[in-house]
Amino acid sequence: MFLAPDDDRTGRNTYTVSGIYQDGRFVTVRCNYASAFSVDVELKEKISKCLFSENTPMGEMLRCQ
Repeated sequence: MFLAPDDDRTGRNTYTVSGIYQDGRFVTVRCNYASAFSVDVELKEKISKCLFSENTPMGEMLRCQ
C-alpha cells in the first residue's frame, strides 16, 4: 500500500501510520538509489508518523517517530 501525505506543504510531508500497526501490519519503507538499487526496510517498532523532507542540506530525508 502506498500512502498519500496528510498535508499539502511543499518541501515537507507528514504521513500518519499508527493505524497500520492497529491492523496487525508493519510499515515498510522502500529506499531507491540513483544506481537503480533499492532496499525495503520494515519498521517493526511502532511509530506514529513519518516526516519526509526534500530540500535539506543532505538531500531527501525521512524521519519516523
